[in-house]
Amino acid sequence: MPHRTVPTSFRSSRARLLAVLGAAFLAVPAAACGDDAETLASGTEPAAEAEPVADAGAAAELTSDLEVVSRDFSFELSSEQVAAGMVDVSLRNEGAEAHQLSLARLHDGVTVDELTDELHADEVGAYDLVDFAGGVNPIGPGESGTVQTELEPGRYAVLCFVPSPHDGVSHVHKGMVAEIEVVAADASAADVGEEERPDVVREAVLSDFAIAPPPGGFGEAGTYRFTNQGEEPHEAVFLRLDDGATMADLIAYQEAGGHGEPPFTFEGGPAAVEPGGTVYAEMDFGPGSWLAVCAIRGEHTEVPHLEMGMLLPFEVAAT
Repeated sequence: MPHRTVPTSFRSSRARLLAVLGAAFLAVPAAACGDDAETLASGTEPAAEAEPVADAGAAAELTSDLEVVSRDFSFELSSEQVAAGMVDVSLRNEGAEAHQLSLARLHDGVTVDELTDELHADEVGAYDLVDFAGGVNPIGPGESGTVQTELEPGRYAVLCFVPSPHDGVSHVHKGMVAEIEVVAADASAADVGEEERPDVVREAVLSDFAIAPPPGGFGEAGTYRFTNQGEEPHEAVFLRLDDGATMADLIAYQEAGGHGEPPFTFEGGPAAVEPGGTVYAEMDFGPGSWLAVCAIRGEHTEVPHLEMGMLLPFEVAAT
């Protein structure tokens, strides 16, 4: 589909838009600073971690695919082990809220419980316990998303940081934490050859602090390669305004407390990846008004990257 990125009226109200994005659905650090008592006080009981589809104790050949189903509020994994190298990661959202799948490699000696505790106390501090390795950014109920990401051997946390529109509590504090092991099948398993990487021509760059689309912009359906050329972890969250919705609707939603049905839908994108990392994301853009943002807080400033320039409004024209 022919496409082009063009300036939109969002640019004239950038400051208000930053407030909307920060407060309405990207306020993960604020939600994460509470403890379990605050989570329970919200009236939502944390869900028990779902059993994996595959029997973890059964001897099975390692797979390079990880299929995940998200619900309110748990993950169901196709396997608890995958082969190191290029991994196809898919997320199917069967919940009533938007969900994401963020992969984070635990540093040696760190457990998922320790990571979860640190996320409650200090989200930015918890970044020191992991290396982000991509994944599928938020998608709406009934939607699916797919990425390809290169995983090194180790233990990985599977996380959803999306805050609930009902109480503002991050899903990671409602039970959306799981764990997988990435195993090297042989000495060269972690060495990914060029023939194993997706064949793409759409190159997007994440940097400190900007999202640079490929030549011609975002819009054409297919595989996009997102490379982090910055010195901090970065992501790209894509959302599309509902047909007929405007900037004023987005601001009104925020001013009403961000409750109820938002005037936009989450459309996926690559979850956070470390400097030098690459994620291949399958994107299917439709006509309308879009935003791409990075909502990660700065390692030194603790300011969301979208407030530092990682916010890209664009239009996809109907043809």
